[in-house]
Amino acid sequence: KFHGTYNALGSSYYALNQMEDAIANFQKAVDISKDLKSKNDIKKNIALSYLKLGNNQLSDGNMSKAIEYLQKAVENNNLDNAYLALSRAYNENGDWDKSIAAAENALKYRNSIGKGGPYYYMGLGFKNKGDMNKARENFNLSKADPQYKKVAEYELSLIK
Repeated sequence: KFHGTYNALGSSYYALNQMEDAIANFQKAVDISKDLKSKNDIKKNIALSYLKLGNNQLSDGNMSKAIEYLQKAVENNNLDNAYLALSRAYNENGDWDKSIAAAENALKYRNSIGKGGPYYYMGLGFKNKGDMNKARENFNLSKADPQYKKVAEYELSLIK
């Protein structure tokens, strides 16, 4: 009955960039909501809040905290951009298999991102694992995306 109030409060905290308070209120809304659709919508809000926290940690170079937040994001909702950020964080951490798996999930649940990012991070993962054929294949797919064209071409130039 009151889940809408907590959801609205969570949204207000989100708008103020107070993610911890946003998450706490969204979680209260999920806990008291009886409606599955409402729960899922609110869980997406939780995921978006964790995504924001994760991206902030990623920007600050704190990979372990970024990974922790981004994992919580994808536990709440299969956000493509959270999986992409998680792939980047795992890549920065040198965890190639997890980076590749997160990039595959970014493609699987793709809704708001281009294909270039996931293919780029898969390419990096395979390159660092020593699989140059798969790296080349993914970088070639990545360069079709204007946002990743230059970095994919650069990586391709390194493995010719």
